[in-house]
Amino acid sequence: MLTATVISPPNDPVNFSILPANEPTGDGVIINVKGIPGNLPKTYGNTVAVWDTWYPDLSSGESADLSHVVNVPTDQQANSIVVNYPFSGGNYLLSYQVGQSVTTMCASYRLSLELVAMSVTPAQGVDLTIVDVTDTTVTVFYSTLSGYEPETSNNWVGVWMGAPRIFGAGKPLGMAPILGTSNIGQVTISGVAMRPRPYYYTLIYFMGPSVDGAGGTNVGSTLCFEVSG
Repeated sequence: MLTATVISPPNDPVNFSILPANEPTGDGVIINVKGIPGNLPKTYGNTVAVWDTWYPDLSSGESADLSHVVNVPTDQQANSIVVNYPFSGGNYLLSYQVGQSVTTMCASYRLSLELVAMSVTPAQGVDLTIVDVTDTTVTVFYSTLSGYEPETSNNWVGVWMGAPRIFGAGKPLGMAPILGTSNIGQVTISGVAMRPRPYYYTLIYFMGPSVDGAGGTNVGSTLCFEVSG
């Protein structure tokens, strides 16, 4: 029986996260963003969006609840982004996209503004966990944002030997589409020859379709692991 051990550095971000740096006002809010090393937010068209709901409907690729979109202005890691939006009482969602389409949203933060007080729920991101490894398969548990529909947005996951370039990784050893509308689930990548250490592998979750069977820049999460047994 094979076992998998995660070997990603403990301080190396494996997904995206956003947090308000101040309390939103009628003028807007500053958002702090942390992302996966190697991302070029401006070059790859990353965006921040404001929604008038906690659960945007992305089934049509857009939503009537989308209120405002800001292009990330630099390629810096980590970024502080000014979002000029007239917040008032009500519920809002701040989301981070790894592309121009809102269907590439990979991190979010809920706001509930009542009078002066601000209450929040924990930030959300895209996560990967290895469930099982055999000689020829890798089974992965994935978690995306609340209300997100992975199949509708053509999400998929792939596995590469070694440490590929995360953004623009090329063709994987194996890949599998994410099927269904649930924001959590598991998927099995088949037809891959898993070798024990010193070989190691990288999983990458994508927030949109592949480009001719290869990975693009719409990366939501990544995980590095080795196999033993």
